[in-house]
Amino acid sequence: MISDMAFSPAFVLDSNDGNARKNFPISLRIFSKNTDRESIFGLRYRAYLEAKLIDSCARQTFSDAYDDMDSTKTIGAFHNDVCIGSLRLAFGRAGSATPTMPCQSVFGDADVLKSPSSGRLVEFTRMVVAPDISNNSFRTTLYGSLVRAGMIVCNAGRADMALIAVLPKMMPFYKAMCGFKYIAGPRAYPGVTFDINLMGGDFRKLDAERDRRNRFFKITADEIDQARRVFVPSEVALQAAG
Repeated sequence: MISDMAFSPAFVLDSNDGNARKNFPISLRIFSKNTDRESIFGLRYRAYLEAKLIDSCARQTFSDAYDDMDSTKTIGAFHNDVCIGSLRLAFGRAGSATPTMPCQSVFGDADVLKSPSSGRLVEFTRMVVAPDISNNSFRTTLYGSLVRAGMIVCNAGRADMALIAVLPKMMPFYKAMCGFKYIAGPRAYPGVTFDINLMGGDFRKLDAERDRRNRFFKITADEIDQARRVFVPSEVALQAAG
């Protein structure tokens, strides 16, 4: 684990008293490749298997080579030391000879993944919440907190463009909520049993919309600075230099 950060928002989506720690007693932690992520991989397996998006396997974990990239950061949400949610952020550069994002191995012919003008890229991948959480309000807040934490990490990594591989039926949601546009697909995607489309958009516009849309997603400069400090300096330099 790189850091156990204060990622909790100032208030939770279903609360009016502003006590996030009381109403949302979880911790969100950033993980890199040299850390124990078995609880994250186990949760990812259970969530994908229940949704019938992967085939079963004896190890009952779900991971791939992109989890072990220096440029990948994984956010884990924990309650009483049990992993209940996770989001993986795979950073990369357009035209890179070595793919560091899953979408590069599938959609490498897409202009956005070839043109240097795309700048620093980040792919949102493998977002899951524990399938046994039945409280819809809590699930919504947990998803929102993972996205919010992801936005902090993307800001820390100075992302220029955000990408996401989605089921075709989910495209209207990401278009409405994030302003993402269709890029390519549908195509087979590593590790899963379904075809996906690639969507994306200018991260700076997405970030500005996030700041206007809901107080829950408000991010402070201190939170971004804190996240930037926990990145290994050489990794941040690599991100900036491409």
